[in-house]
Amino acid sequence: MDLKIIGEKVIAEQYTEKVIGGIIVPDTAKNTMNRGKVVGSGVAGIEVGQDVVWVPGWGTYFEYEGKPYVFLKPDDILGVK
Repeated sequence: MDLKIIGEKVIAEQYTEKVIGGIIVPDTAKNTMNRGKVVGSGVAGIEVGQDVVWVPGWGTYFEYEGKPYVFLKPDDILGVK
């Protein structure tokens, strides 16, 4: 991704798969997905490639080259794997 991060933020590509851990996720729940993979980070301790979980509805959601992404502040992130 060629977007540059300004300040302490994380860019995560949202997971959009319909099956997560063997559970089928209905289309109505797809928009509330709050998991993704970090593709850019300006936050210490959060690195590209890690999985993140954030509060649903928090962050700034956008689409880039047909994929869903979200800008997150450190306080929006609940966990990192």
